[in-house]
Amino acid sequence: MAPLHLASQEGHDRIVQLLLDVEADPLSTDGQKYLPITTPLRRATPRAAGEKIDLNKQDRQGNTALHIAAKSGFDKFVKQIIELESNINIKNKAGNTPLMEAATKNRASCLLMLLHKGAKVDEVNKAKRSVLHIASDRRSGECMEYILKMVT
Repeated sequence: MAPLHLASQEGHDRIVQLLLDVEADPLSTDGQKYLPITTPLRRATPRAAGEKIDLNKQDRQGNTALHIAAKSGFDKFVKQIIELESNINIKNKAGNTPLMEAATKNRASCLLMLLHKGAKVDEVNKAKRSVLHIASDRRSGECMEYILKMVT
């Protein structure tokens, strides 16, 4: 397991940031083809001449950098990924969008950024749950308020 994966898995945000500062690849996969838990993208420049970063790359569970950053509450990374025009409505294998992932952990600021960029609130996952259902299940009044403002 690479240092970035280990630091991310253990929740060592400061170490993750230090590794990213020395250009650890946030899109590298481990032996099981998982992306690091935070998968933050520090910059949008190509890694090699003509090579573009695939912002919609998915791990084994179908999560993209945006899914994981939104669920982890990494506002800075969510903002960067959104600005790089990734697919904000892409679904993982459970059918969850990044918006739904933000709602699962009551990440209201990430959820709000996604809503303002046009994330769809009417999508449902494989369990037939919408983002409003998820926010309600998690008892996130702030997330529910933001969602309801977007649909009314």
